[in-house]
Formats: sequence, C-alpha cells, structure tokens
Amino acid sequence: MFNLNGLSGTMVKNHSPGQDTIMKKKSTKIDPKRARAISTIKALLFSASVIPSLLAGAIAYRLGSFHPTNYAIMFFGIVLGQLSGDYLYYYFTNYHTSTKDTHTKLFAGWKPYFAETLIKGKQNLYAGLGILFVDLLIGLYFIFKAGLALAIFVASGGLIVMLFTPLMFYGLKEVVVFLAFGPLAMTGMIFVLTGKFSWETLIASIPVALWVTAVAHLKSGKIKKIDEMAGTLSLTVSRNIITALLLLSYVSLGLGVAFAYIPVLSLLALLTLPLSINVVMDLGKPSNTIVSYLNSTIKTIFVLVCGGLLMSAGYLI
Repeated sequence: MFNLNGLSGTMVKNHSPGQDTIMKKKSTKIDPKRARAISTIKALLFSASVIPSLLAGAIAYRLGSFHPTNYAIMFFGIVLGQLSGDYLYYYFTNYHTSTKDTHTKLFAGWKPYFAETLIKGKQNLYAGLGILFVDLLIGLYFIFKAGLALAIFVASGGLIVMLFTPLMFYGLKEVVVFLAFGPLAMTGMIFVLTGKFSWETLIASIPVALWVTAVAHLKSGKIKKIDEMAGTLSLTVSRNIITALLLLSYVSLGLGVAFAYIPVLSLLALLTLPLSINVVMDLGKPSNTIVSYLNSTIKTIFVLVCGGLLMSAGYLI
C-alpha cells in the first residue's frame, strides 16, 4: 500500500488517435517532488539504449574489432529506435489517456521530449515514423556492409518499435524490453563489428537486459486500488518480480564469469548489489509514498547505469 501523497495529476478527455489536436487538459498541481522525480526518470531512461551500446562497444574493443565510425552510427541508431518508440507509444495510447497506459495517473504529465510544444497531436505519429525511417536507412546501410543475415536484427528491431504498444497492452512489455535492450541490441552491434554472432555477447547482455527489465516493470506500475479514507493505494508492481529480476542479474553475471564468457573484472558490477537490496527493501515498506516509489525507480536506473559501466570496465581493463 502506498500513501496518496502527491497523487493529484492531469485529467485528459479520451479521444481517438486520429485527431490532430489534443483536448484541453484540466490539471491540478502535481507535488513538486513528484514532478522532479518524473523528470529525472524521463532523462535517465535513455540509459536503456546507451548502456547496452556502451557494453557492446567494450566487448568489441576487447575482441579487437572496434570500428569507431560504424560503432558511432549504430549507437545513434539504437538511441533513435528508443526515441521513435516513445513517440509512437505516446500517440497510440491516445496521448497517454488510454486506461491501459501506466502514465495516466502515476506518471502524470509524462510525454516524449518536444511533444505538445514543437510536436503536437498527430505530428507525434509522423515524428515516430520519420525517426524509424532514418533508423531503417541506417539498418539498410549495415545490411549492405555486413550481409543479409543482419536483416533479421533490423527487421526485429523495427517490428518491436511498431508493435510495442499492442504488445504492452497484452502484458508482454517486460519480455519485449528484455529482448530489445539486451540480446537484440548487443548481439546486433557485435555482428556488424565482427561479422559473426557472438555467444559471449549474448551471455553478457543478460544482466543488463534484466536491469532494464526491472526498470520497465517499475515504470509499468498502475494504481490498482485507492483507499481514500486510509490515504493509501495499491499498485500492480510486484516486489517479488523486482527481487527475482535483480537477483537473476547478479546470478547470470556470476555464471558468465564462472564459465569464462565474461571477464572476471566485470564482477565489479556486484558493487551495485547494496543499492538493489535498498530498492527491494523500500518496495516492501507499507507506508511508502508515490514519491518514494518513483525514487525507487530512479535507484533501479542507477543500478543499470553503474552496473553496465562497471561491466564495461571489466572488458577494458
């Protein structure tokens, strides 16, 4: 159960995604601490594409196959893929007014960068598709360079971006996030840089993918039940799932090192274990506030960032 502190959010009338303009919003003030936490999460979420890309670059460097130009283009392409998905997700959830969307209350006011300022209404659809088209051109460029086998990675990435919203509605968000920001992104980058599939990279992607998935699950929290008399609410987030994801991330890291798929020095990522324990303990507090919950999400993102950077350092030292 969570206290209702800072629960007041933005009320938006439902409308079809085909409309070019958004209905006027009736808004009440959001708790400043809550607003800051939401803004922080929004900025840090690009670590979901940045950290796997950095780790893939470190692996390529260790293998002696690091090509700066190709790597930089791929890095840019993966970040663009996430940005495209943000705009399409925003549009296909009726600008975050769909009752199936988690942003409606808990993450009140959430929207992609420049949405409803420079990019309004249906322009969000065009922005998402335009960015995805640029990503497709990048993919075609690397298919020409690395071979037709890379088309599997490019097509899979494009389909995930296009179909993410319906997949999320069917409860597959965490599965898609795990595959997209772990195995798919990292093995695809290494395939381009080395010309072959790398089992070592696949194994190394698992801890990072689990950290990203933990963030995705926390960010998927929806308000399940409100008790206005007691001033508490229940969320759909499972503490057990978060515990399992974080635990498995460290187990997979340890096994990867034990079987010589991951360098021993990448065990430096275990330094994030205390922060992970702190997140799990915070989620178990019965009197947690909405702001505290959002701060737990931020801490989990820091586990991803620090864990990924420390794993990368293990490949470079």
